[in-house]
Amino acid sequence: MASVSYVWLVNADVSAKTAPELIQLIKANPGKYNYASGNTGGIAYGGHIRNAYQLDVTHVPYKSTPPALADLLSGHVQIMVGDVPSALAMIRAGKVRAVGMTTAQRHALLPDVATFSEQGLATPPDMSGWWCAVAPAGTPAEILDRLNKELVRILGTESVRAKMLQNGLVPMPSTRAQAVQYQKDQFLVWKTIVSGLNLKVE
Repeated sequence: MASVSYVWLVNADVSAKTAPELIQLIKANPGKYNYASGNTGGIAYGGHIRNAYQLDVTHVPYKSTPPALADLLSGHVQIMVGDVPSALAMIRAGKVRAVGMTTAQRHALLPDVATFSEQGLATPPDMSGWWCAVAPAGTPAEILDRLNKELVRILGTESVRAKMLQNGLVPMPSTRAQAVQYQKDQFLVWKTIVSGLNLKVE
């Protein structure tokens, strides 16, 4: 039904203006910078970027996104991968700087922020937050088809799309088969990320 995208952020005092510049800055100053995470996506994207570019940065995990963004704003941490809905107001106000969208395409609410691929970097795996509609097991196929048809119609209306985008949500209408395949693909992505980052349940 909808997804939430993530963006690579820096404190306004950090000199880097782009993702490649930030990578170069970190590499030139090993051990100097900290990066915050305030949710599962932030942990995953931050860890992926750190490992993919072999960056010597310290991970500072927070229990939620608001305190992580507050410390990014104050400079207690300098870097963060945050979800667009939470960070949007600070980005627009110039309080933090967005250096790269982790998604394959630019975000409708952040049209001036280039993607990783546009900056010559590999697009990270899709670890966006997402929602889908589900029904009890055994629900007749004709009912599922009708529900899907109505949801796709609703998600396609301009007023609904505008309201969702206003709140940082990207509409994702799909067929039932596409939704099932997306869930399967996401399971493989997260399995790889959890293994690669050596994450443990505590």
